[in-house]
Amino acid sequence: MSEVAGGSFVQFQVLSLDHAWEGVETSAAVSGIEDFASHLNSAGVVTHTYLLSGLKASADLLLWKVAGSAEALQEHHLALKRTLFGRHLREVAAYTGVTKPSTYTKTENEYEFLTAPGKRRRYLSFYPFTKTTEWYLLDFEKRRKIMGDHIAIGRKFPEVSQTLLYSFGADDQEFVVAYEMDDLKYYIDCVMALRESESRLYTRVDTPVYTGVRKGPSDLTLLFGGTNE
Repeated sequence: MSEVAGGSFVQFQVLSLDHAWEGVETSAAVSGIEDFASHLNSAGVVTHTYLLSGLKASADLLLWKVAGSAEALQEHHLALKRTLFGRHLREVAAYTGVTKPSTYTKTENEYEFLTAPGKRRRYLSFYPFTKTTEWYLLDFEKRRKIMGDHIAIGRKFPEVSQTLLYSFGADDQEFVVAYEMDDLKYYIDCVMALRESESRLYTRVDTPVYTGVRKGPSDLTLLFGGTNE
């Protein structure tokens, strides 16, 4: 997958569990979740799972998927939808993009970083992002200086990891920005500092924001395993 030109295909899929799931008998619910979990890393897709329940209205589960092609993401999505648990999950949103070297720093999250479970921190926060038209009308060197100042602020918070996706022409937003951290308060301080960057003047869209807690596939049964004996 890492040989694909332009980097990896990445998707953040936000899901909500429907109320009918509450009526599913426990043994069937457990079996359905186990079937769902067995497909999370299939079809050439690596998936990281996060719990959104209680932190965002109308959202329960976040799947962070990394693949070698758009077709792999589609095949993976349909495989999950064919499971019992998957049929009870409503898709709230899906943000898709690719990794590529930054226009301003030439840095990129490589496939090995994006897929390694050991690289994941406790929390994930992400949002779709679009700049203003005025930003692209600026001289390139001016843009590079502004982004250099912005990046320098972010580097003062080394316990926050960033992943940047490019979505131009393939989705509604231009970018998807994701941050991983072990301390949400520390991350909030980071975002507050970044708000003081001049680049903020050229932000058109940076919502909705989704924040989730890292969970493994084996945690899904305990979290969503049904209530009826």
